Amino acid sequence: MLNSNTKRVAVCVALVILTRLFRVVRRILIELIESREPITRISRARYRGHFRFNVKFSSLNSIVAMNLEDIVGKDVETGLGNLAVRLRDEQERESLDVAVIGAIQDYLMSESRPETTVAAGFRALANAVAYCDKNRKAFEQKDAIFEFTISVINHATSISVANFAIASLFNYTVDNESGSTNIGARESLVPALANSIESFYKDDSFMDQPAVSLLEIVTSNEKVSETDLMACARALLKASKENETFGLALLKLVEVNQIVEKAVATDVELLSSVLDTASTVDPEEGGQHIVAAMGNMSSRPELSELVHFSEDDSNFKRMLKAIHSWKTNSSLAAGSCCVLGNLAVSDLLVNSLLEQDSNLIDTCMEFFLNTDSYYELQGAHLIKNITVVQKFKKRVAELKADQLIQKLLDCKLFYSIRLIGVLLARNLIYESPQLANTLLEAYKVEDNETVKSSFIQAFTTAIRTGNGTKEMIQQLADLCANVDPSKSDWALLLRLTASLGQASKDHPELVKGVDFDACLQLSNRIVSTTDQQSIDEMAKGVVKNLGFLAANLPQTTTTHQAITNAHNLS
Repeated sequence: MLNSNTKRVAVCVALVILTRLFRVVRRILIELIESREPITRISRARYRGHFRFNVKFSSLNSIVAMNLEDIVGKDVETGLGNLAVRLRDEQERESLDVAVIGAIQDYLMSESRPETTVAAGFRALANAVAYCDKNRKAFEQKDAIFEFTISVINHATSISVANFAIASLFNYTVDNESGSTNIGARESLVPALANSIESFYKDDSFMDQPAVSLLEIVTSNEKVSETDLMACARALLKASKENETFGLALLKLVEVNQIVEKAVATDVELLSSVLDTASTVDPEEGGQHIVAAMGNMSSRPELSELVHFSEDDSNFKRMLKAIHSWKTNSSLAAGSCCVLGNLAVSDLLVNSLLEQDSNLIDTCMEFFLNTDSYYELQGAHLIKNITVVQKFKKRVAELKADQLIQKLLDCKLFYSIRLIGVLLARNLIYESPQLANTLLEAYKVEDNETVKSSFIQAFTTAIRTGNGTKEMIQQLADLCANVDPSKSDWALLLRLTASLGQASKDHPELVKGVDFDACLQLSNRIVSTTDQQSIDEMAKGVVKNLGFLAANLPQTTTTHQAITNAHNLS
């Protein structure tokens, strides 16, 4: 029989042995688990609606669901936070089992959660879908998550919740065309973002760039209501006073959305506010959007009822001031030129404009000759419209207009800028005859049909005023030679042939030596391919113009036939 002391010693020894044995077995099991091929397993143990991610293992795929019957929400929040940190790493995102994403979504949507826990959940989702296609596909499997997230953005009272909910949608769309299309179709996101911006724009930690990026995507949706669009515009306007990111977003919205564009063009106070915003946005970052927003808005006919060339119109006076301050903010100056140019559409209005500011021409010419921005050169159409009025032509021409025209014609980025150059040259061809050669050289390399048509009109003006050249006339003659009568712009062709005919009468020295044979044969093609009874008046006019041209040239078989064709249509 063992005495009591011996028994106690034996029990202690047995406990020590068992403890050591347990530790050995535990270590072996851990090594086996950690050395296995990574497998992500997640289950949801229900206890007060919570589940917990155990993230203590070294591999993300070793996340194992624990028995959570005695675990409360705070542990879930910690686990999600740890997971979010790990998902910053690209390899961790790629190795994540997509079931984890679905589990987080289910957890967030199942019932009301503490704000800090919701924020942690959206943070994990946002990191999971960042530049990871497989996680994005898993994210969009539960379509309800989108409207749920939008609702969270709309009603969030915590900036962390709003930030991470916005980030989850933003990260889902970055470099993801299908994701952008998905988000763009959800018009309820517009008022949600507007509410979030109004709630948090004063907080420096608010994710402003992701918010406005999502707005740019979804406001292109034509189903977004005018009410929601204007609520969004006013939220951006309010926020722009604190943060120019929102000001730039507002200008982009005016630039691309016709509903907002019209609203600005018909509301004096809103227009004034947009001008305020344009004056605060960094021109280096948003210059082109300032010009585009003001240009597009001013193209609306309603604006002519809103802005008047009068010293009593505060918005008009502000734009004049902006133009004269072009060295401070050249984008705002260019945008203001766009507005005034779109308003100065008659001799009366041009005269009224320059009565208010006699130095405007000099300032604009100095500005456009010194800017290197093709976006800003769009404002040069103000000068183009001013030169329609005869009494201002010489003044503009004397201010190095030929240099400005060359700069406009050299613009490869926008054909609209080249078009301004052509039209300005046409207006000044009498005052600056050397522009004829400038136009001719630019025409030879032009590839835009709209601009080429304007070149032809400029050539006819040059010829009519006696400022054309033999080469220019030969170009026009060759153009007639290659016309297809079934596809002709008869109005343009009528003007072109009339100019050639008039030049042959008024400026015979210009047409001497020009080869017109192929040009005059257009007359034959018109009458031979068209029933004479059905030839429209403009086509008849072209045939008659060619007959008039032929009558002023040395007589040949070709000229005789052109004269005969014209006589037969009389």
